[in-house]
Amino acid sequence: MYRRDARAPARASLVLGVLAAGLVASALFFAAPASAAASNRACGLLTTKQVESALGTSVGAPVASKGSDGPVCEWRTAGRSGSGTSLQLTVFPITRAGRAAFAALAEDDANRSVRKLGDDAVLECTVGTSAQNCKSYGKLWVLVGDEYLGLSLAGPSSVQAQVDALTKIGRTAAEEI
Repeated sequence: MYRRDARAPARASLVLGVLAAGLVASALFFAAPASAAASNRACGLLTTKQVESALGTSVGAPVASKGSDGPVCEWRTAGRSGSGTSLQLTVFPITRAGRAAFAALAEDDANRSVRKLGDDAVLECTVGTSAQNCKSYGKLWVLVGDEYLGLSLAGPSSVQAQVDALTKIGRTAAEEI
């Protein structure tokens, strides 16, 4: 004879509650990076498609963070951490010290000024001692109004590929700020 357990409905309800809580927690965990990126000003300046077009490779979804001076957004190619191509974009408020640092970068012979980009822009030579001897332009600094953009690029091996990618991305971001 079948004997019904009076506690069965309560256990079933508990199991369903635990499963529902797990699904909600998973949804929040996986949605957090997307919503964080959507609310991050730096991530809002570029789309993943624009970044991929400039870099010539596919990248993952943007990863948002908050730096000490402003919002930061990063796009990376798939692969191990520290390998592949990555682009980081930071939006900084311009300060007196920031203007002085920008002026010093613009005057350094190893760096290159970029015309018709924001109010002023400088490609920073990160490996080399002069513009003729630069082996890597890994950073682009763009003044736009009372802010500036800092773009850091790692990955492309060709100096010209770095310059092309950074200036293309910099133009797009400067138009959106």
